[in-house]
Amino acid sequence: MSTTLHPRDTAARRPWRQHVQRRATSRAARVGSAILAGGLLWASGALAAPPPDSFADLAKRVTPAVVNIASKHKVTESAQAMPDLPFQFPEGSLFGEFFRRFRSPGGDGSPHEVTALGSGFVIDPSGYVVTNNHVIDDASDITVTLDNAQYPAKLVGTDQRTDLALLKIDPPKPLAAVSFGDSDAMQVGDWVLAVGNPFGLG
Repeated sequence: MSTTLHPRDTAARRPWRQHVQRRATSRAARVGSAILAGGLLWASGALAAPPPDSFADLAKRVTPAVVNIASKHKVTESAQAMPDLPFQFPEGSLFGEFFRRFRSPGGDGSPHEVTALGSGFVIDPSGYVVTNNHVIDDASDITVTLDNAQYPAKLVGTDQRTDLALLKIDPPKPLAAVSFGDSDAMQVGDWVLAVGNPFGLG
């Protein structure tokens, strides 16, 4: 069975329909605002913890275990000179003298000694030190400096994949040491403090 509405009946129902539509739109807007606010609150709660007021206490605790490492390496320079530059420096130019020396042959090809610097940290009071493998790789001599005292170091082992090396020194007394943390407990966004002494400045 079908029902036919008179045009005046349709006109009478139009305000009611507009009222229902306005209420539905307003309700949807409130629900959307609540969902957005809840999402923002959840996102803010998921952010990383704020940084501490200072890293001074942490630095004070770990710095005594940080060491400077110097390693000596024998290298051989090529005796081949660099090609000529496509321009000329003015006569007597300091840059000209610098580039002349820089471009000169590296010698007769005989090996000579260079020193590499790096950092490490004591992991055991008896004198075990961890450093980067690239600092001591193929070194002929390794020296560890701690508290203005120098100790010859023995290479215990290396791991090129993780770029780590383990050294051993013989201190006259137990040393301050640090321990490894749990990397599984770390996540992207956590605060990390790096402490080193590659130039032996203290």
